[in-house]
Amino acid sequence: MTCKPMLTAVMALSMAGAPALLAAQTAGSNASASGRDFEAQKVHKLGSLNADFLCERLYDSANPVGMAAELARIVGPGVLIGKFPELGGKVSPEQKKMYADLRTLARQKVWVPVSAERKMGEWIDEKVRKEGLVVEPAGLPRNMRPRYELTKALLDGIIATLPADNPYTFTLAITQGDESNASITPGGFIYVTTGMLQDKTLERNDIALRLAHEVAHLTRRHALKEIQVKVVDALEITKGLKPLLEFTQEPTRVMETLFGRLKAAEMMFQRFDEVQELEGDACGTQLLVKQPGIDAAAAVKRFASARAGTSKGKGWDVSHPAPEERALVMNAQLDPALRARVAQLRTGQTTAQSTDAGAAPATKMRSVQPAPDVNALPPTGAGPQPAPVAAKSNPFTSAIDKLRSMQPAGGAKGTTAGNPTEAP
Repeated sequence: MTCKPMLTAVMALSMAGAPALLAAQTAGSNASASGRDFEAQKVHKLGSLNADFLCERLYDSANPVGMAAELARIVGPGVLIGKFPELGGKVSPEQKKMYADLRTLARQKVWVPVSAERKMGEWIDEKVRKEGLVVEPAGLPRNMRPRYELTKALLDGIIATLPADNPYTFTLAITQGDESNASITPGGFIYVTTGMLQDKTLERNDIALRLAHEVAHLTRRHALKEIQVKVVDALEITKGLKPLLEFTQEPTRVMETLFGRLKAAEMMFQRFDEVQELEGDACGTQLLVKQPGIDAAAAVKRFASARAGTSKGKGWDVSHPAPEERALVMNAQLDPALRARVAQLRTGQTTAQSTDAGAAPATKMRSVQPAPDVNALPPTGAGPQPAPVAAKSNPFTSAIDKLRSMQPAGGAKGTTAGNPTEAP
């Protein structure tokens, strides 16, 4: 491949941001002894994420030059002229690290434009329909039709408030399923289950919150990035690299080759990581606030009540952040004072007030390992970013030292956005 085709290919690449968590989080009953220490640790954890947890940008911005540089750093400079290292036989530790770094990159940057993403979604939707999973609105039982019409109207309202340059075309479909669930696939395909249409516990505000959360996953390109991770996984199994660039040019063809035998449900329902869920919470809540006739605060409060005192649970909910962390992100979109306080973390600021006398320190913590070469990747959120962790530093020790210096300035009452299924 010559330089010109390569440069054409990398023009399809754009930037996103969601590296793994770099800080400690609390667990156990000690966290709730006073409430203040746990609040400090929630804020600290969010400040350690290279993520747009305040939704300062609804859409990702493109950076094809930066993407080409990152591929060259991981795979080698030969990638700029279409040359790839020869792989085969036993995978070396260096090659394992290369694929691990590519997975990190796949979760952080978008490799295809929206037009190609839409074609990927059309391919998945075709599989969904061929496998008989879609229920046409006319085929719904009479008692489900009003709820479907409400869902469609709420989605239309959310779409109407998107920026004028919104690049997506949205398609709403119904799938068979007992769980009360909603999901998004690349390109703007939103699916709601018959179980969600039958869920009498959901009010108008609740449905709007679920839909806004899914739309936010789309605008942040989370579904696409998870497909990109699957592509890297498949390439590692086949010990290949060349299809990586082919994917940026003809993603649907590569997907059909790699995933043609997968069931449609395996492509539809994707587990987003904790950072992606927090970004979905942030942008989804912002979208909800703009909806006429919707009480965003009431919707968030109802989710808080439903998830109060629960752990991360099982099934889909395992990949979601702790309810208290999601509460902080969602409330930051509704409370300007809380938003300003959380925003301080983008510049590494913390409050200097001393803690209350007798406040019990949180003692039970777990550390989360960062993804490979997180600090080597450029930040993607708007505004200044937290300073990168030194190569030989101990994240656990650093977290403890910073927590000792932090003083939470009160904080809003906890609200959560959680559900045992993928709908937020």
